[in-house]
Amino acid sequence: MVPDAPIDGIQPSVKPEDRSGDFTFTRGSNLSATRVNKSQLIEKGRENLLTYSNDFSQGVWLTNNASVASGQSGYDGSNNAWALISTATNSRHRIVQTFTGGSSSVVTYSVFAKSNGYNFIRIIENASTGDFATFNLLSGSVANNTGIANTAIIASVGNGWYRCSISVAGANTTRFDIYAMETSGSTDFLGDGVSGAYIQDAQAELGLAATSVITTGAGTVQAGLLENTPRLDYSGGATCPSLLLEPSRTNIFSQSEYYNTYWNRSNSSVANNQSTSPEGLINASVLSVVSPSQAGINVLSSWSDSTTYTMSAFVKKKIGSYIGFGLYGNTLGDNWVKWNLDNGTSTINNLWTNANFEDYGNGWYRISATITTTTGNTSRSGFKLNPMKNSSYSNGNVGDEVYIYGVQLESNASYPTSYIPTYGTSQTRSADISKLTGSNFTDVFSGNGTIYTNFENKDNAEAIGYWARGSSGGTYGDMIKTAFSVSNRLQVEVRANQVSQVVYNSAVTSIGFHKVAVSYNNGDVVIYMDGVKLATYEDKTMPDLNELYIGQYIDTNFRSATKKEFLIFPTALSDDECIALTTI
Repeated sequence: MVPDAPIDGIQPSVKPEDRSGDFTFTRGSNLSATRVNKSQLIEKGRENLLTYSNDFSQGVWLTNNASVASGQSGYDGSNNAWALISTATNSRHRIVQTFTGGSSSVVTYSVFAKSNGYNFIRIIENASTGDFATFNLLSGSVANNTGIANTAIIASVGNGWYRCSISVAGANTTRFDIYAMETSGSTDFLGDGVSGAYIQDAQAELGLAATSVITTGAGTVQAGLLENTPRLDYSGGATCPSLLLEPSRTNIFSQSEYYNTYWNRSNSSVANNQSTSPEGLINASVLSVVSPSQAGINVLSSWSDSTTYTMSAFVKKKIGSYIGFGLYGNTLGDNWVKWNLDNGTSTINNLWTNANFEDYGNGWYRISATITTTTGNTSRSGFKLNPMKNSSYSNGNVGDEVYIYGVQLESNASYPTSYIPTYGTSQTRSADISKLTGSNFTDVFSGNGTIYTNFENKDNAEAIGYWARGSSGGTYGDMIKTAFSVSNRLQVEVRANQVSQVVYNSAVTSIGFHKVAVSYNNGDVVIYMDGVKLATYEDKTMPDLNELYIGQYIDTNFRSATKKEFLIFPTALSDDECIALTTI
C-alpha cells in the first residue's frame, strides 16, 4: 500500500503498476474520525459552514446600512479582500449570513480584518440573543465582550491585519454578524459613507478554535480528514505510517472539548482555550480545584447496567500530579482509577481495569481505563474526571490544575479507539472497511503464494490482520485468517469446504507490531512471525477464495487493526525469504 497517497474510496497499492491491486475503502462517518498526522498532531475533518465565505457580494450575505467593495489588498498578499463601508445613516453597519449546521453546537466564528477609517469590528453569533466580542484593530486587543463563555481571540497576521474569532456554545449558533464600528461602544452611529473595515475569509466551524482557512462557494466545503478516506496514522513516528482500521464506535459524551455546559462542575472551575492541545490549536482547557471535596467534572445518568465502558481523556500536568476517573453509583461504593502524571503509574480501586497511559508529546498523555458496571445501580449514575491527591481519590489540593482535552466514553468497549470529537451531540465513527475483491484478488491468489502483514497486537482486543474467503460453504466455509486473539496469541486458520485444515495458536505474544507471513505451496502451509518459523502443515486442501478483507472478517463483523504493511506474493517464498521478510 502506498503510504502517502490515500484518496477518497481507495487505498492504493504499489503493485501491479496498473493499480488493479487497489483496495476499495469505505467509512462514511462524516467528520467523526481522526488520525495522528505527519506533524504528530491529531487531525480531524473540518467544514466551513458558511457559503461564499469570501464573496461578500453574494445574496447569502445581507448588508445593513453598509456596502462592500472587492479587489482590496489582503492579509495574504492577494487582492481578495473586501471593504465593508458604512452608509451615511445613523444605525448599525454590518454584513450578515444565516447558515445551517451549527445549532446547539460549539461553533467558532472567525474573520480577517483591518482598519479602514474605523478601528473596531464586532462579531456577533446572533444579533438578537447572541454572544459577541468587539476587537480593536489598532491595538490588537479585545475591546469588550458579552456572554462569551470562551475566550475571544485576536491574532496578528501582519501588515495591520488580524484574525478575530469567538467561540460560542448554545442554540443560537446559526448566524454570523460582522459590524464595522467607529468606537468600541454602541453599534449604532452615524456613518460617513466612506469609512469601515477591510474583511477577508469569514469562517464558521464546529469546535473551540479557528482552523486554517477553508474557502467556500455555493456550498459548504470540508477539509482535513474526510469521510471514506483511509486513515494513515503516524502515531509510531513521522517516517512510517500505519493504516488505522477500527470498528464502529460512539463517543457518548456530547461535549468532548467544552466543559461549561453538559458537564457538571463539582468544587472546580474550567477555563477554556488556555493551552495548545494535541491538535496543535489553543483549544485545551484548564480544570482547577476550588474546594477539595470531590473536585472535578462529571456527567450523571450516563451508564447502563452490566455494560463494559472505556473512558479516555488527554491530560497534561500544570499544578499537581494526579488525575483520575470515577464512577457514580448508588450501591457501587468507591470506584476509581488514578494516574501519576510525573511517571505514568496508575492505581486502581474496585471495578476499573486496563489503565493505560499513552504519550502524545509536548507533555500530553492519553489516559484510559475500562469498567464493567453491575446491576441495579443506575440511580445517580455517571462518570467523573477528578484531580486528586496522592493519598486520596475524592479530595484534590486547592489550586491544583490540569490541562484537559478530548474526553471520550465508549460503550461495549474493552479498549479505547481513536479520538471521536463531539460538539453538542454524541458522535458515531463508522467502521473502516478495506477490501480487495473479484479478479483484483484472484489474479494474485492461487494454490501457491505468500501473504505477509505487519500489524499490531492490541492488549485485550482481537486484532484482525486479514480475512480471505470464498463463496463455498457460507461465511466460514472457505477462508484464510490471521489475527491476534484477546489473549494476545497469534491465530492462523485455514478452512476449505467447511473443514478446518490449519488451526494454529501461538504462545502469548508481546503487545505491539509483529511481522507475520503465511506461505502455501501445493497443500503445504508454513507460518512465520518476527523472523522465526513457527509451524508447518503438510498435505492440506487449500480453499478457493475470491475476496480479501484487512482489519475485519466481513462487512458486518469488525475488529481493530493497525497495519503498517500488507503484501501478497503470487508464489510461495522460501524459508530464508520468509524469515528475512518477517525479521524485526
